Amino acid sequence: MSPISLLPRSLLLRSTISSASSLFSASRSLSITSSKRTSTPPSSSSPSPAKPVYTPLATAKAQADGAAKVDGVVLSETNKAEKTYGRFWKAVNIKHTPEGIQILLDARPLRTPGGKPLLIPSNRAPVAFLIANEWENQKQILKNHALPMTSLATRALDSLAPTATSSEGLGQSKTHSEVCAALLRYLGTDTICFQEVRQHGDLVKLQEERWDPVLDWVREEYGLEVKVHDSLFSSRQPPATTAKLAEIISNYSSWKLAAFERAVYTTKSFLLALALVEGRLTVEEASLASHVEVDSQIRLWGEVEDTHDVDFQDVRRQLGSVKCFLIDSDATESNAA
Repeated sequence: MSPISLLPRSLLLRSTISSASSLFSASRSLSITSSKRTSTPPSSSSPSPAKPVYTPLATAKAQADGAAKVDGVVLSETNKAEKTYGRFWKAVNIKHTPEGIQILLDARPLRTPGGKPLLIPSNRAPVAFLIANEWENQKQILKNHALPMTSLATRALDSLAPTATSSEGLGQSKTHSEVCAALLRYLGTDTICFQEVRQHGDLVKLQEERWDPVLDWVREEYGLEVKVHDSLFSSRQPPATTAKLAEIISNYSSWKLAAFERAVYTTKSFLLALALVEGRLTVEEASLASHVEVDSQIRLWGEVEDTHDVDFQDVRRQLGSVKCFLIDSDATESNAA
């Protein structure tokens, strides 16, 4: 059965479509750019030679002999990748089970790098659909960077999932606590808390447009004091602010923490990531807010083709996966009703 047919129509709401659209459009832009970089001019009328088959025996013999070719073709990392990470499945499907939703490559269920079954909670059917879509779009070589949803799910299941404790059911894993502590350190050097105040150019205007609304939201939503600095010295936030924000993320589920972690590392900002996962910012707004310094330089000096634009699309792809990963079908259906 096709993965699409298993999704209720009520899930295709505007917020879901917007987040998925950002993810897919960014991925498509990156794919087009990659193709432009690696494409070669078409050859003349002569037909292309048949693709050689690299048997393990031929490859081993060539390596033992120190040869650089097998069957007349130079061995390369790409050739090895095609042999090792090539697509081995014909169809991708999803299957509902009492434990959750499985993604099947032919009849084989996906597993995490840690060996656990990749089981998606039943209330996250859109996530299962998007993971299945990622694997369906792996054409020849398995590309890890094209599996953002899969990597978030494996992070949540392998490293951040609750663990059994002797005294009380399930408790937070050690990694969960360590990740929270590591992410909290970004608060002390948060991008949007260091602002230029000595000039009146594009940078200051962009800060006011994209950063100040987020700072105001944090102050109003949580009743916290958030300081803005113009120097690297004395840049700490008040202890009460740090303690409150630490409490907030320590209560995140493994799924939400995995999404928050990616958002922090992508934006280099604790507060932008918080606004994204809590629904204050859209993917596009968070992407633009994380790009303030670069955009100010582009306005001043111009854009470097295949660098600034590619970097921005990668940010959109990463943050799009974060937003999609947090879709809860139960909550979506409840809001729709």
